[in-house]
Amino acid sequence: MPKFDRYLPDDLATALNTLGCAESPNWWKDVLSRPDLYLALRDGYLNIYARGQSVFKIEWAKEQDGKPRPVMRTHYKYLLKPQSIGQEYIVFDGDRFMRRGRPLDPATLIQTSYGKTTLRELVQAAISYSNPEKSGVHIIVKNNPNTIDVEIALSKEYDTTLQEVAGDELCRKTKATAPRIDLAVLHADGPRRARVVFYEVKRFEDRRLWGKSLEIVDQMRKYDEFLADNATTLRAPYQRVCNALVKLHSTDDQRVSGLIREVADGHRELEIDPVSRLVVFEFKQQDKKDLKTLEKLLPGRLIARGNPKDINFSTEQ
Repeated sequence: MPKFDRYLPDDLATALNTLGCAESPNWWKDVLSRPDLYLALRDGYLNIYARGQSVFKIEWAKEQDGKPRPVMRTHYKYLLKPQSIGQEYIVFDGDRFMRRGRPLDPATLIQTSYGKTTLRELVQAAISYSNPEKSGVHIIVKNNPNTIDVEIALSKEYDTTLQEVAGDELCRKTKATAPRIDLAVLHADGPRRARVVFYEVKRFEDRRLWGKSLEIVDQMRKYDEFLADNATTLRAPYQRVCNALVKLHSTDDQRVSGLIREVADGHRELEIDPVSRLVVFEFKQQDKKDLKTLEKLLPGRLIARGNPKDINFSTEQ
């Protein structure tokens, strides 16, 4: 199987728990206090999502002083302060950039240090790049607390091509070609087991749902092939996800569902469902006849709701 993993390094988990239990305010406590943020475990690091946008990643790294610590990395575009986005023009007088008749102060436009409003402004800047589908997925995740993963690259098959040779250093450009599915959700399966079910989410107007080729059918087939071939291998990474979520939210038990906790505690054995599901939202009454075509092609695997708020996976299985 191509490499797929989910784990949190012990040093990173311990450092984050220390920050979470600290009496004084800090950036990690700010992250944990926001119910609109979703923590996604990756291959040795965390991605933090807001309305479908990965706002930043958290990893264990050495910075300039050489000391390892939790490090937050974000795209520079998210550092632009929301109140400055599209609000006014900056004037160039031939020598300097001016704002409201004064030389431009970079701190009024971008984040230069962490303060009380920094996380809120980072999130606001990030969600300005979201779209209706990502916003819908965010609503679904928020309403389904048994979601344990988002934006899942099911494998890491790489296309590596020569980029450049700099001195004796060979630099290669690596392009991931992994199939990516939107959600992994835990479902209770009897009193002693839980299943991880994978969901692809699309708006009704997505052209891949319609037309002669019906691209979505081929997409779902590829998901199923991967899941069937690798169900056993996927089990351990998602067991670690449940364990990590419980550990990261140790200061707030309400942020982790009972089902996730039961898997982490070993009260339920985890299994991988080899059949993916399709979620379609944002359609009208007159569109329902078109959905019947999808239902025939994907029998028993389609969940269709006009409003993403109405999607509750616990009632679908």
